Amino acid sequence: MTNAMTVQTEGQVRAQRAKRTAKWAETMTKVIISQNAKEGPRWQVINFLGPAKSESRGIVDLLAIRKDHSVHVAPLKRGDFFEVVLIQVKGGSARRPSQDDISRLRAVGARYGAKHIILSEWKEGSMPVFRKLVVDGWGEPTNVADIFGRPKHRPGKSKSVENSASKAWKTRRAKKLTDSA
Repeated sequence: MTNAMTVQTEGQVRAQRAKRTAKWAETMTKVIISQNAKEGPRWQVINFLGPAKSESRGIVDLLAIRKDHSVHVAPLKRGDFFEVVLIQVKGGSARRPSQDDISRLRAVGARYGAKHIILSEWKEGSMPVFRKLVVDGWGEPTNVADIFGRPKHRPGKSKSVENSASKAWKTRRAKKLTDSA
């Protein structure tokens, strides 16, 4: 018996690259969100995986949720409600969501009382760019701290969000290169 070499078509190579880019776009979006937290409750980011840990069906890629610790009317107490942010993630040269996609995002946001609907666009080697869904489509790039709070600053440590994202990218890239060697 001979070992048959598997030859991938150009389309298969592009599909694998798109899948890898989409995964990185989600990962980098989560890194930036995790580095931005207001005082109090932290954001929990949930991604929805389909078969073989690939992208799942549905319009929402990530859901950011945290407890709402503002004051409420009795019998409710602080922390009984949640703040919800819906996130659509695009990586590399992926097209922005269509008008139909935007309508679906608005419907899902209305159903769950989303505080914001966000588009996160990521290109290799850079930080994700966040845009809020506004009346006439995607707004201008938004400071992530305006959505998810201020970056954490610890006394004696000068760790910026951008440095954290770059470090995460370099660490995972180095791991991938050593794994493939």
